[in-house]
Amino acid sequence: MKKITLSALFFFTGLLYSDALPYCTWKATIATSDVSIIGRKETKTVNSLQVDAENAGTCPWEKNEVYMKISVITVPRGINKSDAEDFFKAGQKFYINNGHVTKGGTGRFVAKLDQIEVAGMYVLQVAIYNKANKEIGSSSTLRFAYSD
Repeated sequence: MKKITLSALFFFTGLLYSDALPYCTWKATIATSDVSIIGRKETKTVNSLQVDAENAGTCPWEKNEVYMKISVITVPRGINKSDAEDFFKAGQKFYINNGHVTKGGTGRFVAKLDQIEVAGMYVLQVAIYNKANKEIGSSSTLRFAYSD
Protein backbone atom coordinates (compact mmCIF):
# COMPACT_ATOMS: atom_id res chain seq x y z
CA MET A 1 0.00 0.00 0.00
CA LYS A 2 2.77 2.47 0.83
CA LYS A 3 4.45 1.91 -2.56
CA ILE A 4 1.28 2.73 -4.48
CA THR A 5 0.63 5.89 -2.47
CA LEU A 6 4.24 7.05 -2.88
CA SER A 7 4.23 6.44 -6.67
CA ALA A 8 0.97 8.28 -7.07
CA LEU A 9 2.37 11.22 -5.11
CA PHE A 10 5.46 11.47 -7.41
CA PHE A 11 3.31 11.15 -10.53
CA PHE A 12 0.94 13.89 -9.33
CA THR A 13 3.85 16.16 -8.41
CA GLY A 14 5.38 15.64 -11.86
CA LEU A 15 2.18 16.71 -13.55
CA LEU A 16 2.00 19.88 -11.51
CA TYR A 17 5.54 20.89 -12.44
CA SER A 18 5.20 20.05 -16.14
CA ASP A 19 1.99 22.12 -16.43
CA ALA A 20 3.68 25.05 -14.70
CA LEU A 21 6.53 25.23 -17.23
CA PRO A 22 6.13 28.04 -19.78
CA TYR A 23 5.76 26.82 -23.34
CA CYS A 24 5.74 28.83 -26.51
CA THR A 25 6.33 28.24 -30.21
CA TRP A 26 9.00 29.80 -32.41
CA LYS A 27 7.93 30.68 -35.94
CA ALA A 28 8.96 33.35 -38.41
CA THR A 29 7.42 34.37 -41.70
CA ILE A 30 9.49 36.53 -44.01
CA ALA A 31 6.92 39.12 -45.05
CA THR A 32 8.94 41.41 -47.28
CA SER A 33 12.52 41.72 -48.34
CA ASP A 34 14.16 44.89 -49.48
CA VAL A 35 17.58 44.83 -51.05
CA SER A 36 19.11 48.24 -51.48
CA ILE A 37 22.32 49.12 -53.25
CA ILE A 38 23.65 52.59 -52.61
CA GLY A 39 26.17 54.09 -55.01
CA ARG A 40 28.58 52.43 -57.39
CA LYS A 41 31.41 50.09 -56.54
CA GLU A 42 33.94 52.91 -56.89
CA THR A 43 32.28 55.02 -54.17
CA LYS A 44 33.22 52.81 -51.17
CA THR A 45 29.61 53.13 -49.97
CA VAL A 46 28.43 50.54 -47.48
CA ASN A 47 25.66 48.41 -48.93
CA SER A 48 22.94 46.84 -46.86
CA LEU A 49 20.40 44.06 -47.11
CA GLN A 50 17.21 44.51 -45.11
CA VAL A 51 14.68 41.77 -44.32
CA ASP A 52 11.38 42.18 -42.46
CA ALA A 53 9.94 39.04 -40.81
CA GLU A 54 6.68 38.50 -38.95
CA ASN A 55 6.68 36.76 -35.57
CA ALA A 56 4.13 34.03 -36.35
CA GLY A 57 4.82 32.08 -33.15
CA THR A 58 3.94 32.71 -29.54
CA CYS A 59 7.47 33.32 -28.16
CA PRO A 60 8.43 37.00 -28.03
CA TRP A 61 11.59 37.90 -29.94
CA GLU A 62 14.25 39.69 -27.95
CA LYS A 63 17.06 41.70 -29.52
CA ASN A 64 19.90 39.25 -28.80
CA GLU A 65 17.90 36.04 -29.27
CA VAL A 66 16.62 36.08 -32.86
CA TYR A 67 18.89 36.49 -35.87
CA MET A 68 19.14 36.16 -39.64
CA LYS A 69 21.75 34.27 -41.63
CA ILE A 70 22.55 34.69 -45.33
CA SER A 71 23.65 31.87 -47.64
CA VAL A 72 24.99 32.42 -51.15
CA ILE A 73 23.37 30.06 -53.66
CA THR A 74 24.47 31.37 -57.09
CA VAL A 75 27.15 33.86 -58.14
CA PRO A 76 27.82 35.53 -61.51
CA ARG A 77 30.66 34.47 -63.74
CA GLY A 78 33.96 36.05 -62.75
CA ILE A 79 33.75 35.67 -58.96
CA ASN A 80 34.52 32.76 -56.67
CA LYS A 81 31.67 31.68 -54.43
CA SER A 82 33.90 32.12 -51.37
CA ASP A 83 34.53 35.78 -52.32
CA ALA A 84 30.77 36.35 -52.65
CA GLU A 85 30.24 34.67 -49.26
CA ASP A 86 32.74 37.13 -47.76
CA PHE A 87 30.90 40.08 -49.33
CA PHE A 88 27.47 38.92 -48.12
CA LYS A 89 28.94 37.79 -44.78
CA ALA A 90 27.45 34.32 -45.24
CA GLY A 91 27.00 32.45 -41.98
CA GLN A 92 27.31 35.58 -39.82
CA LYS A 93 24.48 36.31 -37.38
CA PHE A 94 22.55 39.54 -37.99
CA TYR A 95 20.43 40.13 -34.89
CA ILE A 96 17.01 41.73 -34.96
CA ASN A 97 17.06 45.54 -34.81
CA ASN A 98 13.82 45.89 -32.80
CA GLY A 99 14.10 45.40 -29.05
CA HIS A 100 10.98 43.27 -28.45
CA VAL A 101 8.63 41.74 -31.05
CA THR A 102 5.48 39.98 -29.88
CA LYS A 103 3.22 37.60 -31.82
CA GLY A 104 2.04 39.24 -35.04
CA GLY A 105 4.70 41.94 -34.87
CA THR A 106 7.39 42.56 -37.46
CA GLY A 107 11.10 42.37 -36.81
CA ARG A 108 13.69 44.02 -39.01
CA PHE A 109 17.07 42.48 -39.79
CA VAL A 110 19.76 44.57 -41.48
CA ALA A 111 23.05 43.25 -42.84
CA LYS A 112 25.75 45.83 -43.57
CA LEU A 113 27.71 44.44 -46.49
CA ASP A 114 31.23 44.95 -47.76
CA GLN A 115 32.02 46.54 -51.09
CA ILE A 116 31.12 44.29 -54.03
CA GLU A 117 33.77 43.64 -56.65
CA VAL A 118 31.95 41.86 -59.50
CA ALA A 119 28.70 43.03 -61.10
CA GLY A 120 25.97 40.51 -61.85
CA MET A 121 23.09 38.53 -60.39
CA TYR A 122 23.57 36.89 -56.99
CA VAL A 123 21.00 34.46 -55.58
CA LEU A 124 20.86 34.43 -51.79
CA GLN A 125 18.92 32.46 -49.21
CA VAL A 126 17.88 34.14 -45.97
CA ALA A 127 16.73 32.26 -42.86
CA ILE A 128 15.68 33.32 -39.35
CA TYR A 129 16.95 31.48 -36.24
CA ASN A 130 16.13 31.53 -32.53
CA LYS A 131 18.42 31.53 -29.48
CA ALA A 132 18.69 27.71 -29.65
CA ASN A 133 20.17 28.09 -33.19
CA LYS A 134 17.08 26.46 -34.73
CA GLU A 135 15.63 27.74 -37.99
CA ILE A 136 12.18 29.07 -37.07
CA GLY A 137 10.54 29.47 -40.46
CA SER A 138 10.89 28.74 -44.10
CA SER A 139 13.84 30.43 -45.72
CA SER A 140 13.40 32.98 -48.47
CA THR A 141 15.31 33.26 -51.73
CA LEU A 142 16.43 36.72 -52.84
CA ARG A 143 17.93 37.92 -56.09
CA PHE A 144 20.57 40.57 -55.57
CA ALA A 145 21.41 42.42 -58.83
CA TYR A 146 24.39 44.72 -59.04
CA SER A 147 25.55 46.63 -62.11
CA ASP A 148 28.49 48.92 -62.79
